[in-house]
Amino acid sequence: MKELNHIPSDVQELIAGYLLDDIKSDDFQQLIKWIHLSEENKQMFNQMNDIWQATASEKKFEKTDVQKRWDEVLLRVRKRAPRNGREIDTPRFYSHMKRAFAIAAAVAVIFGAGMFVQSRSVEKAIAEVVEYIEVSAPIGSRSHITMADGSKIWLNAGTKLQYSNLFGKRDRNIKLTGEAFFTVAKRADLPFVIQAADIKITAIGTSFNVKAYAEEGRVETSLESGSVKIERTNSVNEIDRRPIILQSNERVSLLAYASHQPVDEIGREEKPASRESSRVETQTVAIPVIEKLDDVRVSSSWKDSNWVIRDESMKSLAVKLGRKYDVNFVFLDKELEKYKFSTTLRDETLEQVLSMIQISAPIRYTVKEKNVYLSLNPRFKKTFEESIQ
Repeated sequence: MKELNHIPSDVQELIAGYLLDDIKSDDFQQLIKWIHLSEENKQMFNQMNDIWQATASEKKFEKTDVQKRWDEVLLRVRKRAPRNGREIDTPRFYSHMKRAFAIAAAVAVIFGAGMFVQSRSVEKAIAEVVEYIEVSAPIGSRSHITMADGSKIWLNAGTKLQYSNLFGKRDRNIKLTGEAFFTVAKRADLPFVIQAADIKITAIGTSFNVKAYAEEGRVETSLESGSVKIERTNSVNEIDRRPIILQSNERVSLLAYASHQPVDEIGREEKPASRESSRVETQTVAIPVIEKLDDVRVSSSWKDSNWVIRDESMKSLAVKLGRKYDVNFVFLDKELEKYKFSTTLRDETLEQVLSMIQISAPIRYTVKEKNVYLSLNPRFKKTFEESIQ
């Protein structure tokens, strides 16, 4: 290891804050990232930290004598290292130490507390570096994962999940775009929280489906068992911010507004949006209607071998089929969008599904590459409309 290889001034300040236990969470993460840049950085930091902590217990030093203790750190590190490297900028480093210590000492005086340096485990700190994991199910596919806490998640086509590597340890926060079904492992001490746009869904142990595709502009939650709390995190409207408690076999659909809340802050209260940015929002606020369903499992049957379609409009069905088979539906006649279908799909191909639609409704189809064009079959229209009256 080089003799006290040059440490940037901003890193010097971070180390000073760390040693004096006066470092913010964001700064702490920056320090850990610097430590991870090289093995040499890690060795240098560990060596400095060990010596600093050792001087705290030696009788010849007062714990509050920052300059003497830091000089001792430099002396001992130099004795261990060859003399062909660049040294730490001692005056600059000390100025940061002095500033940080002054702040910490002032706090101690105000609250009448004794001043001491808290010892931490560097290895534990490094292990707690937050990294983000993204899991996705591309259009035309589905996926299934088991989380570290035992919770199971099924992802529908075109869905993305994001969570941190500390999931199940520090929190159980997930950011969702798309549609997923959750079977949540019970942890009373650590709620399971999903952020979908500006809607926050909190559960302890339950099974439910959340549909939150960005292009649909809504977040729909269907609960199979247990209960969940649903909240809007960035509305300025009092009615819109009231939490909704959903019980088994219930469903609620809410308008979705954009949310920029990071995954690691999902469990915290998000600041309400300004009135200027919420102008559209306040015009569209409506009291949510909770639906009681005969069989809520229909909402999540997309994940099973039997996909149940019940009284679904062609417009809505086309969106779901488009995701499932990775195609784009084009309506050449808009009146086709209103036709409704009820059926059960298993492992049919796209061609088989389109044939079923063509047989059961006055619809013709043409497939060109990844586009499916739907047009009206006028000869079948009259007979079809008479049969559904």
